[in-house]
Amino acid sequence: MDHFTYHGLPAVLECYTTLSALAEATSKIRIGALVSCNSYRHPPLVAKMIATLDVISNGRINFGIGAGWKQDEYSMCGYEFPETLTRIEQLRESLLVIREMWANPTASFRGKHYHIEDMQCGPNCVQKPHPPIWIGGKGKNMLKVVAELGDYSNIEHSSLKDYRRRTTILKEQCKKTGRNYDDITKSIDMEVIIGKSEDEVRRKLRQAYNNQYFDSADKWVKKIPIDEYAATRLVGTPDQCASQLKTWLKEDIDYVLVGWTMNVDDWTLFAEEVIPTVSQ
Repeated sequence: MDHFTYHGLPAVLECYTTLSALAEATSKIRIGALVSCNSYRHPPLVAKMIATLDVISNGRINFGIGAGWKQDEYSMCGYEFPETLTRIEQLRESLLVIREMWANPTASFRGKHYHIEDMQCGPNCVQKPHPPIWIGGKGKNMLKVVAELGDYSNIEHSSLKDYRRRTTILKEQCKKTGRNYDDITKSIDMEVIIGKSEDEVRRKLRQAYNNQYFDSADKWVKKIPIDEYAATRLVGTPDQCASQLKTWLKEDIDYVLVGWTMNVDDWTLFAEEVIPTVSQ
């Protein structure tokens, strides 16, 4: 994740420095941010960073990006926090700058928020035409950017009903921009709260909910009822999680991305008792 601080964690590694190390330490797995914040780095720098990572990893980088949302983090760093529509405008322009740089040996762009002039762009990306662009966000204006410029759509923390509504919006935006909806890979990002018994699940759910919504350091988080919180996650015993995951995989969806607060024991339980069941 591309954050400087998060939910009271004692240390959060900087995203792209960490990805550089992972690119060198691995040889097959794909790497990337889910998703990086457009506001934290100037677009031509990002274009160079991703191209460099694509070279280091020999074509294994996914470029994940969003408009930014964590207002307390902006304040800590002294970044301006514009209104939502402005941040989405900035994201769109940023992607236009980055794509222009990846496509040409020298690039120029002049927009409302960013401009570059005769920018020399190397290194060339290994992946062609460029690393896949994952755009995180689920509002109508964000999905409009996905329809225009994204290769992958990532929606997080949605119920089934909400996810269907978001994909309907994406289809509508694709029609407006002349984009083939099926050309966009769809993904959802889900936290897993898993336990061996229902009592353990209830305890972990309550703990996760309290940490998420009542941490005084995270006043930016909107408080919602615990049942609504649970409906946007995989919550249950291994059998229950597998059943929920199978339901999700029947949707118009290509990837279900899981993780977040799981510890090693949770990951082991999920890997040994959920994934094999779903893979059958």
